[in-house]
Amino acid sequence: MECIYLIGSTETSLYKIGVSSKKELKNRLSNIQVGCPYKVEVIRTFPSEYSYKVEKILHRTMSTNKTDGNGVPLHGEWFYLGLEEVYKFQERCTLSESNYILFKDSGLD
Repeated sequence: MECIYLIGSTETSLYKIGVSSKKELKNRLSNIQVGCPYKVEVIRTFPSEYSYKVEKILHRTMSTNKTDGNGVPLHGEWFYLGLEEVYKFQERCTLSESNYILFKDSGLD
């Protein structure tokens, strides 16, 4: 089963939200670290059979976090998150997954 991950650097408040299998997550972290000047780590993971759908919902609902603390636009799957948002990542994933399941079960998917 794949999971949604939150990888980032607490010293910069920059985090990447993506999808990977648990097995490949260590390799994913290494690949991200190569291109990042700051030490990054896996902060949270959320396993879901709807990982890609939940990830898409998270990206959409967190789009207001697409600039860093200085207003510089962030590209790709990177977000500027405060500690409260980091701590609530699991809760946000659970809510996004529940909303997707309700949407899917209603036949609107």
